[in-house]
Amino acid sequence: MAAANSSMLGVEDVKPPTYDDTVTDARAQLNCGETPKLFLDKTTIFANTSPPRALYELSNAVTEAKSPIYGVQKVVYRVSQATGSDSVRTKLDHIYDFTQDPLKGLESFKMQTNDVVVIQGQKSSKRTYKEVHLMPGVGGWKVKDHFKVGDSPAHQLKHENEVHWKNMSGEVVAVETLPKRDKGKTLLNMPQLDVKVPMEDKELDLLVTCWMARLWRQSADDTKKPMTWQDFKQISKIALSNNRPGVWMLAG
Repeated sequence: MAAANSSMLGVEDVKPPTYDDTVTDARAQLNCGETPKLFLDKTTIFANTSPPRALYELSNAVTEAKSPIYGVQKVVYRVSQATGSDSVRTKLDHIYDFTQDPLKGLESFKMQTNDVVVIQGQKSSKRTYKEVHLMPGVGGWKVKDHFKVGDSPAHQLKHENEVHWKNMSGEVVAVETLPKRDKGKTLLNMPQLDVKVPMEDKELDLLVTCWMARLWRQSADDTKKPMTWQDFKQISKIALSNNRPGVWMLAG
């Protein structure tokens, strides 16, 4: 896994909970509530609390879409065991990796080979899911047995910067606010995910990872450079040299 890029808000910059607030439940440790509002700041995902609390750290910035694989680490707050110490320390737990797997797309889903994102758990089955797939569908995405992502065309027209995440029963579990970019493709706002229902840690970790995976694929499209005339000629040259029907033949 590549080294993480520096973030505007690093784990070391975030104030951990007080000793009295530190309990077994992770969400209570973080004091961010059962339905946190999450923000992505480069490689750090934090909860909208005062002060902000770091919850997850990424190996690379998904909004830049420059890496073929990403790791997701969870920030774990622990009480120091040192004698006479009541300080709270943090550590990073590697919970998921995600990447694209052409074979999964080709063999399992019979669609474009670069569409399926494979998410692999890095912990025991008690904490993470072994493997799930984020797949494009009509009007959105889906994570089999877990989430459906997207809305009706009518809703998309009224809320073009908003995406609903639903469970398999159709209940909205989170609302994603899409980031905007300027003409230079620079982000104008932080990506956000507003969790609407209480979730177990295992399911919340998966939701956050799927959010990052979906944002990665969107960012890959948003930051893709338009094809130049030189690119066009090069592709045509390769097609003709391989005795394939290139654009010139089709046009004629």
